[in-house]
Amino acid sequence: MNSKQIIETLKQVEILRDLDEETYEVLANTGTVLSLKKEEVLLTEGKIGETMFFVLEGELEVYREKVSVAFKRKFDFLGEMALIESHTRSASVKANEPTILLEVGRDIFDKYLKTNSSVVMQILKAFSQRTRADLGKMEVGFSKLEEKERQYRNIVESVSDIIIQIGPDEKISFANSAVKYLGFSPEEMIGQPIDNFIDPEKRDSVLPRLLTKRVGERSTSNLEVMMKVNENSESSESLSNVMLLADAAGLWDVPNEIVSQRGSEKNFLGFQFVARDITSIKKAQERINHRLRFEKGLADAAHKLMTVNAKGAEKTIKEALKFLLSAANASRISIFQNYLDNDSHLAARHTFSSYSSEEWKIDEESLVYDKMGFGRWRDELSLGDPISGSVAIFPEYERLYLLEEDIKSVLVLPMFIKGEWFGFVRIDDCVRDEEWSQEDIGLLHAGTGIIAGFLERKTFQEELEWHRDSLQLLIDDQTSDLKEAKEKAEKANYAKSEFLSKMSHELRTPLNAILGFGQLFNISKKDPLTDWQKQNIQHILKAGHHLLDLINEVLDLSKIESGNLEVLNDNVLLNPLIEEVVFLVRPIGEQKQISVMNEVPKDRKIWAKGDPIRLKQALLNLASNGIKYNNPGGSVKIDAMTQNGQVIIKVQDSGLGIPEDKLQEIFEPFSRLEIETTPVEGTGIGLSITKKLIELMNGFIKVSSRFGEGSLFEIELVPGVDGQDEVVATTTEEPETVEHSSGGEFLKSILYIEDNASNLALIKRILSIYPNIRLFTAPEAKMGIELARGHKPDLILMDINLPGMDGITALKHLKKYEETKAIPVFALSANAMQSDIKKAMKCGFEEYITKPVDVNLFLKSVCGVLKIDF
Repeated sequence: MNSKQIIETLKQVEILRDLDEETYEVLANTGTVLSLKKEEVLLTEGKIGETMFFVLEGELEVYREKVSVAFKRKFDFLGEMALIESHTRSASVKANEPTILLEVGRDIFDKYLKTNSSVVMQILKAFSQRTRADLGKMEVGFSKLEEKERQYRNIVESVSDIIIQIGPDEKISFANSAVKYLGFSPEEMIGQPIDNFIDPEKRDSVLPRLLTKRVGERSTSNLEVMMKVNENSESSESLSNVMLLADAAGLWDVPNEIVSQRGSEKNFLGFQFVARDITSIKKAQERINHRLRFEKGLADAAHKLMTVNAKGAEKTIKEALKFLLSAANASRISIFQNYLDNDSHLAARHTFSSYSSEEWKIDEESLVYDKMGFGRWRDELSLGDPISGSVAIFPEYERLYLLEEDIKSVLVLPMFIKGEWFGFVRIDDCVRDEEWSQEDIGLLHAGTGIIAGFLERKTFQEELEWHRDSLQLLIDDQTSDLKEAKEKAEKANYAKSEFLSKMSHELRTPLNAILGFGQLFNISKKDPLTDWQKQNIQHILKAGHHLLDLINEVLDLSKIESGNLEVLNDNVLLNPLIEEVVFLVRPIGEQKQISVMNEVPKDRKIWAKGDPIRLKQALLNLASNGIKYNNPGGSVKIDAMTQNGQVIIKVQDSGLGIPEDKLQEIFEPFSRLEIETTPVEGTGIGLSITKKLIELMNGFIKVSSRFGEGSLFEIELVPGVDGQDEVVATTTEEPETVEHSSGGEFLKSILYIEDNASNLALIKRILSIYPNIRLFTAPEAKMGIELARGHKPDLILMDINLPGMDGITALKHLKKYEETKAIPVFALSANAMQSDIKKAMKCGFEEYITKPVDVNLFLKSVCGVLKIDF
């Protein structure tokens, strides 16, 4: 904006209309032009200012204490008081839009404007108008404040809550009229220390929380305060104390949000608490608790008496009495049973008791109604009427007799069994004069009735006991054959487990040498094999692994049938699992010119619940069977889908098929139908294992087939949850070849206790890869222990089935000797049953390695314990 435009604008400002052209030019040329962006602050409330401003373009908004009070637009002025005297700004100013201002300082005002009376008059006029407006606002504000103060006082005086303010000196400075509930007037309490009105027993625990300086969330809430009632008031006739529920906070001369700020200027004014009377609520709660205690005691006693038999009578009755004593809140409870003494007088013999404290143990043996002045008791109790009250009002003889037992109040409840008066239950209070209500007496009487019912049932149970014993003899005779059959079955099952364990050991022992030496040929780089030799070795390894698979299948079947095989219930994405199965069996199919295909569309994601490893095992078995029992040029197809709320996996082959009359036998163990005459290898238990695995996963498998055309196996599984974390079975890969050089800084020693020459040779050959390891051997355990004590090897390898002393016994001996107890011991055994492994690990073996030995796994374990590079 140029000088001419500024002058034209200034001429429109009301207080500048009478200036001459020369003054306009001076203002335009000597004043400072300011350009403000939107939201830019011009002035800040509380800052010293010595200039005024003329608005040339745009709009300014004036704030006072963050409240909008005015707008300044083109031709308006502001900040005029700064020209009269240096004064803190009373407001803040910011631009509501891009704005242009002309800033005029005091020097220009004094030289050019102050001498112009019209300017000064206009400024004074503006100041006067603003002052009158401010005074008007103040007057209205005071009126509103006075009205609100009246409203607040009316509220404070009309509410039923007690409001008390306390000064820093802990004396009451204000109390509303609600303190009349305490029997005081506000004037009587003002000026008195607050602790004069707090119950002395609660004063120390209550005052620190009541007199809190905290405000807001950190202040005290729901504080129970017991306050004294004025003893000279009418209220004291029914109450001596009143229970209040109070909220307390500190009083400060600044808003609550500033109190917690460090460094803020603030003055502490005192304390305040607001409380309401909860005395009636407390008493009601006590009555409810009293009733609940009675009902709980009665229910507990009833439960005890209804759920036990006669054999536990004495203990059970005492426990039931204990529950009733707790309900009555008394000192002791006792049962007295009627009988005739030697003089044929009716008496009551003490039989059972329960005590709240050992000091209240009962001393009396019995009570004779006729001789001892208790005829009143006999008469009333025999009619079913209870006797209760303070002993002080009882007849003299009764009172003296009961006082000797330290009884201050008593409740006597009659007991009836089979309609006859059996005796009574006596509840003694040795501390206070208890007055039991009719409701309490009714509940306790019901409890004694339950005890009487138990005693009646006890009689019946004793009569039934003889019949039960006779019946048991009959049952024992009738079940002897079943027991004998069960023992035979258990022996047969044990014999089967022993057979499988021994078979596993006997088969795995030669397999250890076959597969171990075969693997050594494969991993050795010092003596490489020819291609022809490699092919032969692969055939050996393949055949050995096939035999190992057959052994494992038999053991798996045994685990499943015995219920020892555990399966997971994970969320499994089937697509990668099926792809993996196809990948694994496809090379087998190619050898027989049989194609293996994954028919699951890539965009179809199928989730199921199950164990991924066991599911893969089942699918591999079905796919392998589809290849084995197929014709050259045939196919095996695997598909998966969701149908009718179930996940369906289909394995279809174009092979030999199964005769319809043989379909029912397909899942029977060791049943190979008519396949025994074919050259196809197998045990006949693969499909049996598959079926049991699927059923363990809450699934179902079925087969349909046409002889000569192929078979279709369908597995139904529980659907999984789409998108949840999946668990996928990983492919088992062939062990990588390893070759190591010496490089260890220290010589390590290993003792191998083994009686089989092939196994010894295998381990020796494996460890020869490490020249820094020294291996020495022992053919039996006793010699091995001696060698271990003498040489203190770094590691001991131990066979379990040794001649003479077995490996587990040898380990126990090693743990006894100081020289050998810290040496780690690995078990190397062909016993692969899970029970054998658990038993050995429990005895203290560091590792359990099954034969045939996985060379890489074996070396990794050995290197780990010896702390050498693998």
